[in-house]
Amino acid sequence: MAALMIASRISVAIVLSLAGLVKLTHWSAFPAIVSRLVPLRGKIAVAAAYGIVTCEFGIGVCMLANRGATLAAVAAAILLASFAVVLGINIFSGKKGQSCGCFGPRSRISWAHVLRNFGLAAVALAAVSSRTAGLLLIAALVVFTLSFMPRFHLSSESRSVTSSAPSTLP
Repeated sequence: MAALMIASRISVAIVLSLAGLVKLTHWSAFPAIVSRLVPLRGKIAVAAAYGIVTCEFGIGVCMLANRGATLAAVAAAILLASFAVVLGINIFSGKKGQSCGCFGPRSRISWAHVLRNFGLAAVALAAVSSRTAGLLLIAALVVFTLSFMPRFHLSSESRSVTSSAPSTLP
């Protein structure tokens, strides 16, 4: 089980570190994306964007360096679950298909992203306890498998901005 915990820690650390680095490389777009996803504007949105990148990269580095790895894994799980909730709220608000900034401006809001974030949160928690590592990794595997099913991705209809329904206006 120790090997599963280490593998979980390293996997989540790599994902978070890379996500933070990608956001930095596309920094000009990221604060605006944050502003669209959550009700923050101006300097507050920029500060939140910096906070997200700092948390992702900082947690990832702590997990890779095995410094405070348990606390970092719990923080990663909370961060990833929070991302999943924000993405889900945005889907229910009609923003499915818009940029989420997860791995740059081309990443799009979808149920697959929600599932992957919850799956990564489970993987992060698997790095905390050897008793629950196996169960959490099985749950994460199921969630990741579901996230790659076509049903959870954008269909060509949901990408269309115009409606083909007839107008009921006189």
